Amino acid sequence: MVVESGKDRPVELALSNNVNTLYTSSAESVFGLDMTPRVATFRVNHAIIANMRLRKMPRGPKSSPTVSQIRAFDPANLTDHAAPYSLISDGVVLDWGLRNSVGVGEHPVTTGIYGVDDSVDGVKRNGHDVHENNPVEEFNVFGYLNGTVMANQGANIRYPRCFAVWQVDKILDNDGLVITKQISMQENTTLQDGTCASDYIPPD
Repeated sequence: MVVESGKDRPVELALSNNVNTLYTSSAESVFGLDMTPRVATFRVNHAIIANMRLRKMPRGPKSSPTVSQIRAFDPANLTDHAAPYSLISDGVVLDWGLRNSVGVGEHPVTTGIYGVDDSVDGVKRNGHDVHENNPVEEFNVFGYLNGTVMANQGANIRYPRCFAVWQVDKILDNDGLVITKQISMQENTTLQDGTCASDYIPPD
């Protein structure tokens, strides 16, 4: 089971592999509904994951991931009377620092987790509007559920501090900028383009 945090609405409906559990979610929790296939009889609704409504946004690349993350859990390891997993401390972090991943899905053979990140709206670069063609939207591979570990798995992708360039000529002060290079929307003494390039994971 893969969960994206930071949502204010239900994320998805999904069936377990044995088709005996229907998973659904609210802004706070993921639930498992025990069911009888074909006749759609629901018996027990129990929480699988809790603590999903988090409001603290991590800032630095070394911060602990809380919201804006993709995290994987194995509901088969929960007994009927066990406490639900905590989004804060349980599961495996695949990636974080994501703005709004949509269409997240699992490859049926490789167990790879994929999704498109819908980047931030209304972007300004040092006070100048560049939102029409920046930043770049991304198709991401977040990791695998079969034990395969990717390079940089669990790393901070960059949101909300840095963004990846798409149309270079629409950005003022664009010396050295190329497509997918990470930049800061407002350069200052603590955050600059160089910080974005060195401390966060760029798109390929």
